[in-house]
Amino acid sequence: MIAQADFFEVLYPRREIGVSHYPMPSLPVADKSLKSLDFLNQRPKPNNGMLLYLHIPFCETFCSFCPYNKIKIDLAKVKKYLLSLTKELTWYSQTQYVAQSTIDAVYFGGGTPSLLTSNELRDLLQTIKAHFRLSAALEITVEGNASSFNEEKLTMLKNEGVNRISLGIQTFNDRIGIPLNLPHSSAQAIEIIQKIKKLHFPNLSIDLMYNLPGQSMDAWKKDIEQAVFLNIDHITLFHLVVVPTTALFRKVQNRELFVQDLHNELMMFHEGARNLILNGYQQQSTYDFGLPGKFHIYAVKHFVEKYDLLGLGMGSFGEINRKTYINSGNFAEYVDSVENNQLPIHLQNEVVADEDIHAQFSMGLRFLEVDFSGFKEEASRRFFKVFQRLLKKDLIVISNEKIALTQKGKLWGNNICKEFYSDEYKLSIPGWQRMEELAKK
Repeated sequence: MIAQADFFEVLYPRREIGVSHYPMPSLPVADKSLKSLDFLNQRPKPNNGMLLYLHIPFCETFCSFCPYNKIKIDLAKVKKYLLSLTKELTWYSQTQYVAQSTIDAVYFGGGTPSLLTSNELRDLLQTIKAHFRLSAALEITVEGNASSFNEEKLTMLKNEGVNRISLGIQTFNDRIGIPLNLPHSSAQAIEIIQKIKKLHFPNLSIDLMYNLPGQSMDAWKKDIEQAVFLNIDHITLFHLVVVPTTALFRKVQNRELFVQDLHNELMMFHEGARNLILNGYQQQSTYDFGLPGKFHIYAVKHFVEKYDLLGLGMGSFGEINRKTYINSGNFAEYVDSVENNQLPIHLQNEVVADEDIHAQFSMGLRFLEVDFSGFKEEASRRFFKVFQRLLKKDLIVISNEKIALTQKGKLWGNNICKEFYSDEYKLSIPGWQRMEELAKK
C-alpha cells in the first residue's frame, strides 16, 4: 500500500489540461478556396464513422476563469453567424467523403449554445438532418447554462432528437460561484436539472470545478453530494486552471482572490473521485465519471476510436481524411471568409503516419488505458524510456499488452498523456523543453 505522502507526491510542476487533439495544426493556409476541399471528393472506407462539432460562441456574461473562444451575444451577430455556419456546413456536406460517411455523434459546444432561441436551435438540428447521413444510434449533445435553458426549449430539443444535455454548473455554492461570475445561481441549477430529469433525457452531464478560490474541502464534498443526490448521469471534474488571458488571472495577480496549492488540488480530486465511486460511478477518463452505461459516445469515439471529426464554426478544430485544421477564432474573420466563399481555416496540417502511434497513446490514455497488442513491438521500441520512467514512479501498469493508469497515475493522467508526444511535435510547443526537464527531476 502506498503511504499517503507518496500518493500525493508532487511529480510535475502542475497538472496539465487534457490532450484534446493530436497533433494540433500549425501551418498557415495557402489556399482557402473551395477547390481546396477536393481532397474530400473521394469515397471513404465502408461504414466510415464521423463526428460533427458545431461551435456556438455566444455568452451573456463571461465566467472569470473561462479561456475558450467566445463573444458577447448580439442578435445581429447571431443572425450573421448562423448564416455563415450553415453555409460552411453545406460546403463540407456536399463532398463525397462526408456525404458517404455516417455521423455517429453531434456536439453543440461553446460559448453557450443554450443561448440560441428554440427556433435557431431547431433550424440547426433540421439542417444537420437534411445534409448528413446520420447513425440510427446518433448521440446529440447540447451544452448550456441553467440560466438560458427553459422547459419549452428543452422539450423542443428532446422532440428533435437531442439525447444528451451538458450543463456548466461548476459549483452549487453561490458564495464560491459569485467571484467566478457564473450566469446562474444554485437554485436555478437545481431547478433546470429537475426539469431535464422530468423530460427523461437519456443522459445529463454536468461540469464541477475544484480548487476554486474560497472552496474548502467540506464545500467540495457538498458539491459532490449534491450531484449524487440529483442522480446526475455523467459528471466531469475539472481542476481550476488560472489562464493568463482571463479575468480570474488578474484577480489572483492582484491578490483579490487566492488559489490553494497543488497538493490541495490533488487531494480534492482524489476525494471527489473516491466519493463518486463509492456512490456507484465509474471513472471513465482523467476527468469523467458516469453511472453504469452512461458513456459520452462522442468522447469515446474521438479519443479512443479516433473517428474523423468535422468541426464547424469560429475557432473549431477538425481532423478529416488525415488532415487537421482549425478555423479562425475571430468573429469578423470567420464571417467575412465564409461570406466571400473562402474557407475560414486559420491553420492546417497533414497527419503523417508516424504520428499515429503517438496519437493512440496521448489521446487514448485520457480514457485510462490503451490496448497496444496490434503494435506491441513498435510501442515497446519507441516508448521504452517513457514506460520505464512511468513504471518507476508507479504511474502505469503494463499487462496483457495493455498500458493502464494506476490510481496514483489517474491523479497525473493528463501529464502522462503528454509524455507520449513525438519529439517533432514537442519542438512546436513553446516552453516544452523546460517543462520536460522539471518533470524528469
